[in-house]
Amino acid sequence: MIPAADLWQRLPLELIERILDLLVDDYDQDPAYQWTILRHTARRQMRRIERHFLQYWVPKLTITLYSGPRCQIDYKVSDHACENRLGTSRVRFQTSGAGISSSLNKRDIQTLWGQYSFENRVAHLRLGEGILKQGMTGGYIVNDTDIVDLKVENDGLDIIFDWRRTLNALLREELMMRRLQEEMQTMDKKAELAAKNRWPPFPRIQRLALVKHFVLDIQMAKRVAVQLHRLNRHNALNEVKLGSFTHESQHLHKQPLPPLPPSTKPRRACCVMCSRQTGPSIFEVVACEESVVLSLDGWEKLDKDELLDLYAEAYGWNCYRSPGQEHNYEWQQASKNDWLTAYYLNTANVTMPSSNATGDDSSRGGSNSKKDDARHPKLIWPFSQTTARKVGGLQLVANSFRSSQGSSKPGKKSGSDGRNATVEGSSQNETTIIVDPAILNGDLT
Repeated sequence: MIPAADLWQRLPLELIERILDLLVDDYDQDPAYQWTILRHTARRQMRRIERHFLQYWVPKLTITLYSGPRCQIDYKVSDHACENRLGTSRVRFQTSGAGISSSLNKRDIQTLWGQYSFENRVAHLRLGEGILKQGMTGGYIVNDTDIVDLKVENDGLDIIFDWRRTLNALLREELMMRRLQEEMQTMDKKAELAAKNRWPPFPRIQRLALVKHFVLDIQMAKRVAVQLHRLNRHNALNEVKLGSFTHESQHLHKQPLPPLPPSTKPRRACCVMCSRQTGPSIFEVVACEESVVLSLDGWEKLDKDELLDLYAEAYGWNCYRSPGQEHNYEWQQASKNDWLTAYYLNTANVTMPSSNATGDDSSRGGSNSKKDDARHPKLIWPFSQTTARKVGGLQLVANSFRSSQGSSKPGKKSGSDGRNATVEGSSQNETTIIVDPAILNGDLT
């Protein structure tokens, strides 16, 4: 048998290059693997991939600057910035000003960029919105990695940075999180539950259980591991802190933090979230935008009804891990029901009534004011090519549902597996069967 190394040496150079071309093309929709692994297979492939990234993926990159918890300003590559410029390492991004509120001027934007640092990532990066994972909601790459060699111009409306090193930081961490997720999965939740006779026998319920596992045990844990790795590389002397570990997102990252310093302004009595002046951390952004459903093996083969149900299930567990709601399984199911109800009402273009189970219309953003539109953005269909970043507002919608109606208690009937299931009707006369939380909690007796 000829050793592989000798076999490659015997092949014509043209054939080797053709094989590598086909290999790179096979990963055309996986920029993280293309950039971090395949780009280093040969010099020709490095030039080819970098040219492709500059012309295709850099225009698909969005940099978002945050001002407070709601105002966000998107920067995209300027016109013709990526044409015939492979030799240059810097690109210019601009904002159209669409996300700038009336209370935010150029000086404020310049000040925000002046605060950008390792300890204060006021800007996040998103790559491939509406493209990666077949354009599914939450399928794009989002992170708060470094914008390398950042230079701010035109009073903050233009930024210039090193696109190669910026993408390198973003995509290396993306690949690292994939590997961490694989390692966490090899601990094998399925085997653990099966040993306790708690692994459900039905594939659809198994996928629901895995969604819960991904949300509660993996999604934030891998982010914490990557953030700590980043800190260790940047800060060997332990002199700086991670700005992503905030008190507002502590329920997500679960890292110990020092007590909050005395506030110069009186805080609201309800919680630290309502008193915040800072933008969201990467953990809060991921909780709203990233879909764990797309981590399931074979999700592409699932029908749309099941995918929609899995998206709602993941949203329910996202609400479950919010402050004060852990171990409240009724909250998880109520949140899931609210997500589905809001989706069906939105797709049917039905105005929410003010005198039924969904409660007072004014408490759900029924007004047409700009403030209400910002708090209750339009729901996004998970299979749309439209960007789904605003879907984070669903939590506000669901919370307002419950604040006006209390915990929902829909009727019960026997599901197809003989166990209890919740039946939720929609405005389109469709019915969604939602598995009883006792099944997902391991009570299979």
